[in-house]
Amino acid sequence: MLVADAPIRINNSISILSISEQQAQTVAETIRRKNVFARHSWERHFYVDRALELAGRTVIEIFAPGDPKTIGDSAAIEATLVERLLVLASTFSLDRRELQRKFAVSIKPRDEIEFVIGPKFQFIRSRKRGATRAKPGLPVGKKLVAAFNSFGLAELLKQTPRSEIRARVIACLGWLYQSRTEADLAAAVVKSAIACETLLIFSESESLAQTLSERIAFIVGRTTSERQLLSRTVKRFYEVRSGIVHGSERKRKHLCCEMLEIADRLILASALTIQDPRNSWSTSNDVRLWCEDQRWGKNLFSQKSPVSKRNLDRLMSAIATLIAGV
Repeated sequence: MLVADAPIRINNSISILSISEQQAQTVAETIRRKNVFARHSWERHFYVDRALELAGRTVIEIFAPGDPKTIGDSAAIEATLVERLLVLASTFSLDRRELQRKFAVSIKPRDEIEFVIGPKFQFIRSRKRGATRAKPGLPVGKKLVAAFNSFGLAELLKQTPRSEIRARVIACLGWLYQSRTEADLAAAVVKSAIACETLLIFSESESLAQTLSERIAFIVGRTTSERQLLSRTVKRFYEVRSGIVHGSERKRKHLCCEMLEIADRLILASALTIQDPRNSWSTSNDVRLWCEDQRWGKNLFSQKSPVSKRNLDRLMSAIATLIAGV
């Protein structure tokens, strides 16, 4: 899903880099020489061939302490999280149609190779998923990594004990990633709605459209007029979602890519704001109580957002244009 022309360091243990044919051959030869099973096999060895398949691919390289037999699965989960967060870091700069063209999501399933290599190549494990296809992908460069860091997404990779709200944010972003890589527009709307509910619905008894429209308006809005416009926009999005889920053509009439793009950016902005440590929201109850204060007249615009003023201004302008058009 990612394409890196030059090595990019995410943190001290995670890097993204492209594997050249020579590098793949070096890894394959090292496996052949140092792994006892590959060294004494009369036939071409499975892991040697798998290493050669890395040529021309971009990989997420993770260095982790511990026994490779036991940490391989957790490293794979972490690599998946890194990939998804980097994709979501492009949300304010790429619309979903551009993103999906880069991924060729409607052509074939993704092609992925996973390698776990222990010290001195004595332990090796590899798995492959998906079918061979062309090599599109999202370019990973300094600009994307800068957005990744400025949004605070790197904080989600820390191995410290995760707060309840951090787990909620990660679950929300997982659904948002699924939406942005979903080719079917109606299915994508439902996935974005699930992302929104995962983030901001704290009780089964809460009304979806009303509660979400208020909480997103309070968290993202910087003025009273912005909050009014945001509340109206989220209600319109949930009317579309209801039309899809319940089969109402009348409610589906406003279904469009532009509506979904705005919803995605609002959900991401809400998640990033909730995650921002400057707001000191460590539980869903902290968020709920803050929103209740706004609802009952406290009306403070004290929330801190890692999303730039320029991105928020552009988002509000797009919302005003969309609402005026419908």
